[in-house]
Amino acid sequence: MSMRSILLFGAAPLVALVASCNLIVPADTMSCETDADCVNFPNFGCDTAEGVCVSLDQCSANAECAEDEVCRPVSPRRCEKIRQGNCQEIYPDNDTYRDDNAILVGVTAPLTEEQSTGYSIVNGAKVAVDHFNQSGGIARSRPIVLVICDDGSEAQKAYDNGITLSNIGTPAIIGPAFSGQTLRIAGTSAEPGTVANNIALISPSATSPLVTGIQDKSPKCASADDCPGLVWRTSPADTFQGAALGNYFPIELEPVVRQRGGATRTGPIKVAVLFKPDSYGQLISEVVKTTLRFNGESAVSTQNKDFFYLAQYDDIDEATDGVQPDPAVIQEALAEQPDAIYLLGTGEVAEIMRTFEADWPGADADRPYYILGDGGLSGDVIEAVRDGSTEQPKIPDPAAPARPVIERLRGTVPGPVSSPIFDAFRAEYDSNFPPDETKHGANIFGAAGAFDIVYMIAYSVIAAGETPITGDVIARGFARLADTDSTIVNAGTIAIGTAEQTLSNSNGTINFEGASGSLDFDIDTGEAPSPIQVWCVPTISEDSSLFTRAYYDGQSITGLPEPEHVGADYTCPFHYCNGAADCDTHPWGAACIEDVCGCNNSADCVDPGTCDTETKRCE
Repeated sequence: MSMRSILLFGAAPLVALVASCNLIVPADTMSCETDADCVNFPNFGCDTAEGVCVSLDQCSANAECAEDEVCRPVSPRRCEKIRQGNCQEIYPDNDTYRDDNAILVGVTAPLTEEQSTGYSIVNGAKVAVDHFNQSGGIARSRPIVLVICDDGSEAQKAYDNGITLSNIGTPAIIGPAFSGQTLRIAGTSAEPGTVANNIALISPSATSPLVTGIQDKSPKCASADDCPGLVWRTSPADTFQGAALGNYFPIELEPVVRQRGGATRTGPIKVAVLFKPDSYGQLISEVVKTTLRFNGESAVSTQNKDFFYLAQYDDIDEATDGVQPDPAVIQEALAEQPDAIYLLGTGEVAEIMRTFEADWPGADADRPYYILGDGGLSGDVIEAVRDGSTEQPKIPDPAAPARPVIERLRGTVPGPVSSPIFDAFRAEYDSNFPPDETKHGANIFGAAGAFDIVYMIAYSVIAAGETPITGDVIARGFARLADTDSTIVNAGTIAIGTAEQTLSNSNGTINFEGASGSLDFDIDTGEAPSPIQVWCVPTISEDSSLFTRAYYDGQSITGLPEPEHVGADYTCPFHYCNGAADCDTHPWGAACIEDVCGCNNSADCVDPGTCDTETKRCE
């Protein structure tokens, strides 16, 4: 008779049996036939050979394991190598991981392909880890240890890393960098991934709308009403960024494109869209296609059917890490001689730009403008368009009257328009991680997000109190960081004490503001809203900021507009005037207001007109 059968007789017969036999039945000797018979005893399973419930845990402390191992911190507990598979780097690179109080956090990022993105994410996370560990860890007692994995920008490798990190027992993973890998690592019913293994997955830069639809409810839910999603991201979906890319062109860039090379183009212009063959490229290109207007019409209108070119560039060598764009597609797009081209991919867009500039079949004055999404904000692209930054091949600077390609490049990326939190993060990042061959940087999309995610995990651990740290516990804690009615707590060492004191209270909540933006999460989707910035690439001698101070707020492009023209005085971020003398004939006004020509009143308007005191522009 099984123990479950005995319990069915009720408490009185069981007490009588115990009294008469002086029998104590310990949990590890309960009778069973299947694991279901042990369900009321956490971390127990059925030893069917012996017919008893036994503990699944094989260790209880790291000291019981070899020096290069940890006792897996979540059940079933067992000794596991701390370095496995593609996960070969530990940070801090010492024996901190042997501390039984350490919080293991996985990172999966591209470290062999798309290196600038991958190393920027890893370095951003390290900056935040140092913030906590320099004082002994989370709540001065729980050091954070990163287990860092290379996914080579490949979905299958990202999935494999998720399995490896599950084996090691990390309750949370930072990454992946891109949407395709995020969809893959989360898993499906046929191939269980991080969701099935109850791991909180937080990407700093995956933007595909498909991520929103992942079935990510924790399998450890006590009830459907208390069931946190396990997939989160610190950036909005591409439906928002795609709209920004579409809106930006007719409002700000089309007038500049028409005037490039010293000519005025009054007839129809051509626009091309080339996109990467993955969920990111396919979905953001669809949004751009449906929101973009030029020549006064929708891109997909009958009037623009001869002036709009849309194509996917397939990967001609899938066996090689990264994307090798199909040269036939690139040459076909070149033959169209577009006035502007959207390149919606990742690091490979640098090579596409090189090909366009090297093989351009038209006049130099007609060379195109390039518009990139967040995936194109990489060290490869920045290096490619900067003249003389390294010894690597550069996109050639064409002869006059065309301008260098650095002046014909714009992009968008989620993030705050301006932020002292980001500025402080960037200064510390730059101090800790000098430039190297990986072309990483604090400005690369994902770096600030990874920094913020470490803070999010740490604060969720504090909110958990004495509860064992698992993926669902961390995810549940995120809701307590996004209370817009609570005290604002900025990412950074100054506010850690305030967050600890507030979150240690079982009902305490904070309004967490990160370096990547205001992280007011939608708890149902695990996404944080964000404005979309417009970026450009500064020359070597200019300020290191990439951001123009123009941004999309969900309805329109606001902030600083495009200059009337760019020339020898090109700067990024855009600065249009040093004094009123630079604005004598400017249509926006004769006053120089915060580096931009504009108006304070109608007297500043060159032509008869009125000054809009909100936009500071003459109308």
